[in-house]
Order: sequence, then C-alpha cells, then structure tokens
Amino acid sequence: MNLYRLLIVLITPLSAICQPNLSYKELTPALDLLKNHICCNTCSFYNNEEPLRQKILSLNWDLDNIQTFENLYDQVKSENLDYRYYLVIAKAASSYYRSYRRRNDTYTNIIDYYYRSLFLNLAIENGPSGNIYKDSLKYQFTQQYILSTIEDSCFPSYTEFKVFADLNIKYSKGLLNSMRLNLGKSERSELYFIIGDAIYRTNYSEEKDEQSLSEVLKYLSLAIKEDSDNWRALSIRADLKKDTLRDYKSAIKDYLLLLNIFETDNKIRISEHNKWLARRKLTAANNKSITGIRPVFEEMLYVTECYLALNDYKNCLLWLEKAQAAIKQYKEYSRYSEYASNYEGLIHYFKALSYHELKQKQRACSEIELAVNSGHDINECKELSKEINCDNDFQANSNVTSIPMKKINGVYEIPISINGVLKLNFIFDAGATDVSISPDVALTLIRTGTVSDSDFRGSQTYKFADGSVAKSKVFIIKEIQIGDKKVRNVKASISNSLDAPLLLGQSVLNRFGKVTIDYNRELILFEN
Repeated sequence: MNLYRLLIVLITPLSAICQPNLSYKELTPALDLLKNHICCNTCSFYNNEEPLRQKILSLNWDLDNIQTFENLYDQVKSENLDYRYYLVIAKAASSYYRSYRRRNDTYTNIIDYYYRSLFLNLAIENGPSGNIYKDSLKYQFTQQYILSTIEDSCFPSYTEFKVFADLNIKYSKGLLNSMRLNLGKSERSELYFIIGDAIYRTNYSEEKDEQSLSEVLKYLSLAIKEDSDNWRALSIRADLKKDTLRDYKSAIKDYLLLLNIFETDNKIRISEHNKWLARRKLTAANNKSITGIRPVFEEMLYVTECYLALNDYKNCLLWLEKAQAAIKQYKEYSRYSEYASNYEGLIHYFKALSYHELKQKQRACSEIELAVNSGHDINECKELSKEINCDNDFQANSNVTSIPMKKINGVYEIPISINGVLKLNFIFDAGATDVSISPDVALTLIRTGTVSDSDFRGSQTYKFADGSVAKSKVFIIKEIQIGDKKVRNVKASISNSLDAPLLLGQSVLNRFGKVTIDYNRELILFEN
C-alpha cells in the first residue's frame, strides 16, 4: 500500500471504507434527472439540480470519503458506459452535492477538485461528440485547474499532475478556437491563464528552457490583456520578471497593478464588514474576522525586493512602512492574523539593510535587534550586524536562540521548519511527549519526497490529558529547525483528525538543552 492510500486509511473511519454494496449501477435511476449544460456567464455546473442532488444523497454513500470515489473510479475507468454515469459521479464529488459550502481543508478539496475532474474527463471522452455539450464539459474541466493547482496536494503524484495539466492545455486551446461557445473576455482570460500556468508548473518548472518561459509569458500576457483584473496571471508574471528575468522595473509595474486589485477588494470587504458591525451595534473588538482579506504586505515586500535590487533604498523604506501598516490592518481584520507575524522580522531585516546602505548605523542596528526579536533568521542578523559593526546583545550571547511566541486562543505558538520544506506554527506544549501533526501535513511531507515508507514505525498508543487513549501512526521526521537550531530524527505521530493542532512536545524540547520561557517579552530561549 503506498503512503497516499495509507493516509486515506488512517484518517477515514472503518465503516466508511468498507462500503460493501457501493456500485455505480445505483446511479441508474438518477441519469434521467441530469440536465444538459451549456457553458455561459449565467449558468453553472450544478445550477437548478436540487432533485439530482437529493437523489445522490438518498444513496447514503459517504461522499466526504476519498475511498468512495476511489472505488467508483476503479469500477468505471475501463468501462465504456453511458457518459451520464461519469457526469453524475463528478457531480457527487462536488462540494455542492456533499454540503452547501466548500470547506477549507486539503482532504475535502482532493475530492472536490481532483476526483470531480477525473470523472468529468471520462464524461468528455465518452460523451457525444461534435456538439456544444462536449465543449461545455471541457470548459468545466479546465475551470478545475485553477482551484486544484492552488490546492497542490490534490495530486498524489507529479505524474498525475502532469497528465492533468497537459489535458487542460489541450482543452483550453480547443475551447479558445471553438465557435460554438460564446466566451466572454473574463472566460477567455481564464483559459489563457490556465495554459500559461500549466506550462509554468510542468514544462518550464521542469526544464527551465527559454522557449517554455516565452510561452508562459505569452499566455499570461494574453490573459491580462483580456482581463486586467486577472490577479493570478499578474502574480505569476510579476514573479517571473523579478526572480527569473531580473526585470525589476517591469516587475514593480505588475506588482502595483496587483496591489491595486487587492487593496480595492480589501476596502470593499472591510467597508461591508464595518457596516455589518454597525447594524448590530458591535465593534471590531467584538468580531474582527473577515474571510478572504488579502495579505497585501506580501506584494509590498516583493516591491521592496525589487527596489533593493535597484539600490533604491529610500523607496525600500517607503514600501516597508506601507507593509507594516498593511500588517497592522491585516491583524485587525483577518481571522488568520498570526500569519502576518511571520513577515515582521523580514521587514525589520530589510529596514536594517536599507539604513546600512544609507549610512545610518544606529537605525540599522536597532532594526537588526527588532528583526531577531521578531523571529527573523538569527544567522543572517548576526552577519549583517557584524558587517555594520553593531554592538547588539544577541551577538555577544551567540549560544542563545530567541524565538518569538504568539499567543493564539490562549496557547503559545512558535514557527518551526520540518524537513526543510514546510514552515508551520506549532503549539508549544510542555505536557506533550512527542511531536504531533495532522494528516494533511503528513500527506504534504510525503508529496515533497521528504517522508518515505522506511520512515514509518508502525503505531503507538497515546494517553491524553483528559484520560482518553488513541492509536496513532508513528514516523520519523528527519529534521526540525527552530530559529538556527536543528535536531534530527525526531519521532512524530499523525493525529486521527484533520482539525487536530500541531504540537511540539518534550522529545524535541529536551534536545535543545536549556529552555527558558520569557512570558513578558513572549520569547522562548534555547541555550546550548
């Protein structure tokens, strides 16, 4: 059993896996309820199909279980069935059919994007040819690319991702040339983006050849020409200009366009949210969470990087001040406010660099200290401090690593790097024995190739603070890094719930030597 399937088994109830009577033939009565779909601006994949939804739900299949769709796919992938079977199963995999909302977790999204697309493609290949209906299915298939590539862990392997991307390129090019579909500018922009993004994530990212890069930029530019608000196309093009082409002035122009889109969207969301609070006579302190507010400080820092490369340090400082203000706003309104904290150290570090180049030593040294206290890489800070000839305390006491803690919902979290590929906030839990991670984090480690079959050590029974016990899969994490300190070969368990917190237990803390908690400054200090 490969690790992907092992994780499916791990996080799926036994009763859900063992659906002994599960068969695609149970869908036969639902086929006549299927309505034709014509792709347009006003209709959607599941519009006005509540009777079909209720018929699917009446089967009592476990639609939140990956294994349900794995079993169905094994049954039908080699069969030459009425294409409506494939389409009904694709609909069953849609979050609309399983629940009325798309839940933001990896396990659910694998079903929603990956399996829905698998069955849509079977419907396309077996559906009636030469009519608008088949083009409509192709368009629905390509729409999944935008969502599923964002949720990269929808793909168990790179090979499957490559096949999926190549199909999207093929279908998108065909749809753009189709005379049967009356595509609007935003729909054409979406298809151009899908082609450019697919080439970028597969051909170009694999080979780094100039021809593929040229193709990527061509299709991204076509997408932006069709729809200047296509932020995904703008984002990738800006990053390519900055990181690959080193065309910093042009990259800044793209980032400014992107910022305008995001800031406008944030203003609308915040305004609507404040009106909602006012109607209920509440303040932001009562309810500060806004879903979907953009972290515009990220783009501001990209602009800063461009100005750093251009040796324009005054503009660097200007944009760093803007980024700090954006972080303050993000923390005020976003439910993911702790995410912004990861960038505060970088802002102070960039400020130190800029002040150093502007020959303002005192300010530069102050910013270095703030960068350290905000969690920025201490080795980088030490090197810059030495170059500037600062006299900071942390330089004299180099055997101490200070990591900022953030109090979230009554518990302290600290940033940790796992196997050099994931940086996540873990709860500092002195009462826990080992490291505990959630199934979606384990799946991501497997997909990055940093955890393999040989790293698993079977199961172990754990007793929790409330007296309950449970078995968890145990494996070895090759490396855990906190600040500049690293420990290797750490035993970790995989929790049985996707909602379980990430815990850092004593098995790691004990290996860092003396650990001191400074609750006043909200720092955890590791001393060799």
